[in-house]
Amino acid sequence: MFLFIVAGPYIISLSPLGEVRDKKPLISVTFSEPAVPLDVVEREIENPFIILPPVPGRARWMGTRTLVFIPDTTLTPATRYTVILNHEKIKGLKRDTSWTFETERPEVRRSIPADGNQWVSVRCTLYVEFNLPVEPSRVAEFIKLYATPGCPSRNKYVDIPEKRGRKREIFFSMRNPEGPERKRWKDPERVLVIIPEDTFPVESEIELTLLSGLPARFGELGMDKKRSIKFRTYNHFRILGHSQVIRPEEALFISFSNPVDVKRAKNHIEITPPVEFTPGGYPTRLMLSGNFLPKHTYHVNVKPGLPDRWGHPLKNGIEFDFTVLEYTPTINLREGIWVTDKPFFPVSVKNIRELEVFYSLVSPYRIPGKYTFRRFRFKDIPYEVRDTVGKEIIKIKLPESQKKDTVLDLRKFLGKRKGGLVLIETEKPQKRRALLQIRDFNLCWGEGVWGSWVWITRMKDGSPVPGVDVSLFARNGRVMRREKTDSSGFAILPRGGDYLVAEKNTHAGILERNGFGRRLYGGVSGFSVRRYKQEKIYVFTDRTLYRPGEKVHLKGVVRKFSEKGIETPVREKIRIEIKGPDRKKVFEGKKRLNSYGSFYFEISLPRDAKTGVYSGRVEAPEGWGWFYFRVEEYHPKKAEVEIILPSDTLMEGDTCTFLVKAEYLTGEPVRGAGVEWKIYSKFSFKPPPEFRIYKFPSGYWKEEVIASGKGVMDSSGQFTAHVFLNPPAWTVPGRLRMDVVVHLPEGRDVHQERKVFLAPRSPIPGIWIPNAAWEVGDTVWGLIVVLDSGGNPVKGREAEVTVWRRRGKERIKLKEMRILTDTIPVRMEFVPEERGSYLVTLVVAGDTVKRSFYVHTKGRYHKVHLIPLSEECSPGDTACFYLYFPFKTSTCLLIFEGRKLYWSKVIKCGRRHVLKIPVEEEHAPGIWISAVSVTRNSRVGYGASRIRVRPVSRYLSCKILPSRENFYPGERAQVEVEVRDAEGRGVKDAEVTLWVVDVGNVELTDYHLRDPVKLFYPLPPAPEAPLFSGISMEMDERWVPNFEVKKDVATSVSVGKKEEKIRKEFLTLVYYHPSLITDEDGKVRVSFKLPDNLTRYRIFVFVHTRDSKFGTSWRDVTVTLPFYINPVLPNIIRDGDEFYGGVVIHSSVIPHGRAVVEVEAEGVTLLERKKTAEVRNGTARVFFRMKAGKEDAVIRVRAGMGIYRDAVE
Repeated sequence: MFLFIVAGPYIISLSPLGEVRDKKPLISVTFSEPAVPLDVVEREIENPFIILPPVPGRARWMGTRTLVFIPDTTLTPATRYTVILNHEKIKGLKRDTSWTFETERPEVRRSIPADGNQWVSVRCTLYVEFNLPVEPSRVAEFIKLYATPGCPSRNKYVDIPEKRGRKREIFFSMRNPEGPERKRWKDPERVLVIIPEDTFPVESEIELTLLSGLPARFGELGMDKKRSIKFRTYNHFRILGHSQVIRPEEALFISFSNPVDVKRAKNHIEITPPVEFTPGGYPTRLMLSGNFLPKHTYHVNVKPGLPDRWGHPLKNGIEFDFTVLEYTPTINLREGIWVTDKPFFPVSVKNIRELEVFYSLVSPYRIPGKYTFRRFRFKDIPYEVRDTVGKEIIKIKLPESQKKDTVLDLRKFLGKRKGGLVLIETEKPQKRRALLQIRDFNLCWGEGVWGSWVWITRMKDGSPVPGVDVSLFARNGRVMRREKTDSSGFAILPRGGDYLVAEKNTHAGILERNGFGRRLYGGVSGFSVRRYKQEKIYVFTDRTLYRPGEKVHLKGVVRKFSEKGIETPVREKIRIEIKGPDRKKVFEGKKRLNSYGSFYFEISLPRDAKTGVYSGRVEAPEGWGWFYFRVEEYHPKKAEVEIILPSDTLMEGDTCTFLVKAEYLTGEPVRGAGVEWKIYSKFSFKPPPEFRIYKFPSGYWKEEVIASGKGVMDSSGQFTAHVFLNPPAWTVPGRLRMDVVVHLPEGRDVHQERKVFLAPRSPIPGIWIPNAAWEVGDTVWGLIVVLDSGGNPVKGREAEVTVWRRRGKERIKLKEMRILTDTIPVRMEFVPEERGSYLVTLVVAGDTVKRSFYVHTKGRYHKVHLIPLSEECSPGDTACFYLYFPFKTSTCLLIFEGRKLYWSKVIKCGRRHVLKIPVEEEHAPGIWISAVSVTRNSRVGYGASRIRVRPVSRYLSCKILPSRENFYPGERAQVEVEVRDAEGRGVKDAEVTLWVVDVGNVELTDYHLRDPVKLFYPLPPAPEAPLFSGISMEMDERWVPNFEVKKDVATSVSVGKKEEKIRKEFLTLVYYHPSLITDEDGKVRVSFKLPDNLTRYRIFVFVHTRDSKFGTSWRDVTVTLPFYINPVLPNIIRDGDEFYGGVVIHSSVIPHGRAVVEVEAEGVTLLERKKTAEVRNGTARVFFRMKAGKEDAVIRVRAGMGIYRDAVE
């Protein structure tokens, strides 16, 4: 049955309103309900809008509820438009609707001089830029220019008193820019040039007033408010002030009323006794920097004639004396927290004869709970954490006012101790403070889900240090654990501490989380261990696209998480809330979980439900989940398209032959349909896993159409095309995207796309440099590889490598190398001599790859690259990692962890290492490998990588066994579902949710079930990037049904009209059961009646158990007839509409012949009742003219061909 609703819409929104800045705004009206049928959407219609002043354009419906007018030209600016919607053009609308809007009014964008400018020339021309073109003759009466004398330009350093005079008007002329002036402006017609008739007074405030109502060149509306632009002219040139007393390290200043020419100032200033000085500073404050001697008096003579910026000479010079005092006593102590292996600390002093230094030996065990290093620079260390206090007075012998670098020797203070935490403080002349950790070992502290760890190595060579006492403290100072490092320098600690203290033979060190220590960033996705939500919710609906009035079936599963594992909550309250497209609440409900930890809701949508996206939230006591669905009037998908290629990889220069195959969901081929296709190219290259770290040519990101065409499907529903693959400038691998559109006889389009890899015939070069930062003196090295289009290494290619030094935009060539790829990969080396930015270019057969790096004077932190060969493994596989280290030789700690620490080991490694790990079931759902590499002088590298381990034991297999694969409409279908575990045994007492839905609906939105195992068994969180403390003093399938016609097919449909069956029950959702329980064999059986839809139905199954095992599956069944008709009718018809309605005939048993089609109707006037159609290649189209009445209508169409009949209502 086809139902046509007659109703009266009303307007819910109008656009635009108010002021509009868009030059071609869309004029739109949105109604409360669909106002036109779907076949009218996006077609041009008779314009129902009356716009004053008139605007040329076209009107069309954008959806069934929104009417849009699209102007052909830009609207006149500064104009008020009135829009009238003619109600006679919109059926159901009772009266006209009108509204107004304004286009952009004129306004000032900028001016020269700008508002607030100082020291403006008295002979200047004013420029005012507007947002719209302006005509001088139209704006003359709206612009005034005034001058107020006695208002000097303000000096930042010296106040100049104001003596405001009487404001007077200045006359001027106006024009638009002419000649060379036009080049200065993007749109000269928007600029107004104002030329004063007289010069401005000196030391005056100039005010340019633009009155409200100022019009543009076009339009009747003017500026909506007054605008004033004020600026001041330059002052009378004079000296305002100067220094009298300075220090030797300071500069002498002289303040002027106007900006001076700094370059020429030196010629007009004399200093006695003679001193070499350099002028500089600010425009109005001249700074003279020179070697002024302390305790001296100098005489300065500023001669007349010194010019200002406009060339005005200084009329009156000035002579004055100034005195130079002693240097400021200064101590330069490197404040902060430092780590060293030697008991010395550098310090520099100036103008100090005696230095008083205080030493304190700090106990690291007393710091937790009493002090945080985050406040070290601002908060003193309390005395209760200090053990020994000492004082040293250093006599410094050096000439007066000179600088001296010295070293504080702490051996005497330490005595028999070899190390510890020493606090160094000074009180005079400045207060300075530094904390020195003297120890011979490095500290590395990391954390995972299972706990934390510490690794201690020697500073001089990176070897492990056994027997170190390690203590972990909480924030309040409570001791959480004390351990000793093993022979590999490794110790395991609980998770959650805030302070780590390590001590051996008086050598002591301390780390504070988020306080002291450097994070080692090495590719880890998180820098702290993420906490799990207490509960997770898996929510799904039976589909994601509904019509108003249908039911939404919502099913969900809840699981509770803790550090011990996963649990099934029972009888907990679940709350659900759904909001409509307008964000208003449309549904709210509560239920309790069943014994399986699941819940089910059935939500009925009203027949007048608003179309759009609905969002829902499910709340559990300790977690939440989200879901969404759409409510739309739509046509379900009727057919599917497949693009068939000989291979997934194509070669540049080859001729590609591809086949387009189209079938209805009933299995019939789509005959005689039009085909349009396009091929887009986009450069992309995914190298093999072992070369993933290399940089390859990037090519272009923008997609380009390289081929297109049209055609017609043959009698078997196929179309073949040939394309010569020769994209322009193709030098790197790329991706082809084939986009095919098939125009069905029913008037609908079906889209399909496929992506394939296109390889060039030229080789692909790649380069890898392990670090982005190096130290001066290091040997910068990299690896070069050349691959073919398939990603395989190629030998015997010549590569040209060039090293460049970057200085701004300039490049300086430093080294050029020619390397033959006789090995895989090839190593290249370069030793930089100075710090700065460098660039390496690699050229092979015309392809260029660039890689940049930076060289620091000092730096210690590097990256270890861990490249997994595969991103997912199963139990029984061997996980393989490629490790690339930044050092030639180093000691490396490898940590293998997941939900727990599986193992850790220390190895001696070179540049490369291959790590193989057998994967077991306990490693599911994922593992992390972390590597810390340490070498001499506390140089450290870090990296981490992960692999997902498929939790096979958590998956259930669901086998769907329908009684047949092909059915007739109205038949009963039996379906059996077998649920088995990972070992193939039937699963008893599993909860099964089963539903059957039209494929034409689910494929419109690409509906599918997410993997619940990935939700409930996610990858373990990333391990925390460890803290490191070392030496710091030196710094740094698709299934297609095979339908066969049975011999007795004609007996299923009677020839007589009385026994003729009319198909009138059309359903999207055929069957839904939220909770079926499996028997002892792990099976459930259901039976349901199929509706009259001729389509393909998809059977979905979701299954789970109380012990949190999950499975999903789906299978298609087909409902069809050997001869059938598909109706072609609009969804909505208004009273009095004349329209065409009909059917498309499909015959798989009689491909050629005549078919008789009859139509009956209630509530619709039929202008035609019977027609004969010629069937060619199994298809034909028949349409009848009809006229809608005021009531809901029912239309019945019957068709016959030979002994075959079909009828639709």
